Amino acid sequence: MKNYSNEIADLNLQITEVRRERKLLQISTDLKIKHVLDGYFNPFQEVEITVRGGSATFHSKDEDGLSRDIFNIYFDERYKEKDQLRLSYYSSSTNSDFEIQRLIYLGRTALTIRNRSESILNEVHNVIRSDQGRSDELFSTELLYQNQIAKYERAAKDQHKVEVELALTNEGVSFDGRCYIKLKNNYSPPVSFIKISEVSKSGKTCTVLFITSDLISTKEENCNLQSVVDQVTALYEHIVQELLPA
Repeated sequence: MKNYSNEIADLNLQITEVRRERKLLQISTDLKIKHVLDGYFNPFQEVEITVRGGSATFHSKDEDGLSRDIFNIYFDERYKEKDQLRLSYYSSSTNSDFEIQRLIYLGRTALTIRNRSESILNEVHNVIRSDQGRSDELFSTELLYQNQIAKYERAAKDQHKVEVELALTNEGVSFDGRCYIKLKNNYSPPVSFIKISEVSKSGKTCTVLFITSDLISTKEENCNLQSVVDQVTALYEHIVQELLPA
C-alpha cells in the first residue's frame, strides 16, 4: 500500500521555507515602518524604535545605561473603528532624570500625533499594503501545502483502517504494550492481542477474541464492529507491524 511519509516530509520542508520567507517579509515591513516613524518622531535618533506587527515600542536608556520602554504607539487597523494612532504610556510619581526626559519626549510625540496623525497613518498603511500582496500569496501557498498534507494523512488513515480490518479478521493484531479497547459501554479491557472471529449478517456486530495483558484468553460477543476497527486503527503505532498486510 502507498506510503505518504516522503510526500508529507517534502511538504513540511516547503512549509518551513514559506514560513521563513513570511517572517523575513514581516521583518522587512517592520523596518520600513520604523523608517517612517523615525522620520516623524525620532529624526535625531534620541530613542530606539522597535516595530512588531501593528505596534511600535519606543526605548530609551536610563541613568544606569539600561534600555527601558518609555511608551508604545499602535497603528493596527481595528474592525469598525476609525483608523488612528493610539499612544499608550505609563504614569509615574518619580522625578528621576529618566522620567522627566520621558515625559518631555512623550509630550513632543503626542503633539506630533495630534498634528500629523493622518499623514503618519497613510504612510504606515501604504508600507503595509505594498507588502500585503506577497504576504497573502505566501499565506495561500502555506494553506495549500497544509491542505495537501491533510489529504495525505486522511488517505494514510484510510489505508491503515483497511490494513487493520484485514488483520483483525484474519490473523488478529498484537500490540507492543498494554492497550485498552472499549468492547461494551462499561467494559474496556487491557489487551495484548485481539481478533474478530465472527461478523453478523448485518455487518454491524462481531465476536471478539482477545488476550488480556495478564495473558488470559477470552471473548466478547455482540461488539460494535466499526468501533473495534476504529479503536485499533487509532492505536496503529502500537501494533506489531509484522502482522499487518504488506
